[in-house]
Amino acid sequence: TNKIMEVVPLLAAARRTSKDEVDYYGHMAELGFDATWADWWWKITEIRLDPGTITRAWLRDKPTYEKLWEDLKHQGWTEDRIEVAKELAKIIPPLADMVRFADYSAFDPEVIAKWYKFYDAPKWVADPMSLIGITNEPPRDWANKYWFSHYVQPGRFELGEMFRRSEGWKLGATPEASEKSRELGITEDDVTLAYRTMAYSEFWQKRLLELAKAVPTRVDVRRWWDMRTIDEPRLKEIYLKLGYFGSDLDDYVLWTKVYTAFPDLIARFKNGWIS
Repeated sequence: TNKIMEVVPLLAAARRTSKDEVDYYGHMAELGFDATWADWWWKITEIRLDPGTITRAWLRDKPTYEKLWEDLKHQGWTEDRIEVAKELAKIIPPLADMVRFADYSAFDPEVIAKWYKFYDAPKWVADPMSLIGITNEPPRDWANKYWFSHYVQPGRFELGEMFRRSEGWKLGATPEASEKSRELGITEDDVTLAYRTMAYSEFWQKRLLELAKAVPTRVDVRRWWDMRTIDEPRLKEIYLKLGYFGSDLDDYVLWTKVYTAFPDLIARFKNGWIS
């Protein structure tokens, strides 16, 4: 007679072939287990998935794979612990991404309200992200924040040019200028809000906006002084804005006065009016 197999190898043989082929119930009876106990042995040795595998499957199709969480109950997990596992399946973006969200003002309600149509992640972005646990339900609408912070922002010089043109269109007398002002114009508030998405603090926003306002050229300044449409304090102010300080400023002011007066002095000298 053949030696009776132990329970574990008998179960392995039955699973690899079939219960009938190895006479599973017959051998279990010889080992002292009736059909009920044989069924119990069969059930308790069924492999259950680990938490990580369950989580990955569930994220891919929650309705279909919700039943897999029962595997954890079979391994001794309580309902509240399973809920914790589900919560941890939702990815929290790493610190570097959080900082990026902040830089692009993806946490700022005022910025989001201003450009909300660019905030919502399209379905073709949000759905793939959900497969790896990136949620999109407020307040953890991470897919939206990833989407909002992916846009390339115009630089501050580009913003300055946009602002200058907008101001020009506002003053324009033609229908074309009025139309452009409505469609393409931006305000000071738009510019400072855009600076905020570049991570400039409020301290710098208004100051940067001032740089968008062009300073008259040295040629223009000389002409204005020559025709006395500006006074000396205004002359100095403009040269200061152009970046001249100290002795350089004094030299430029003096030179401007001499340069504009020089043709008249030469004419007087030629006419013998001065010597």
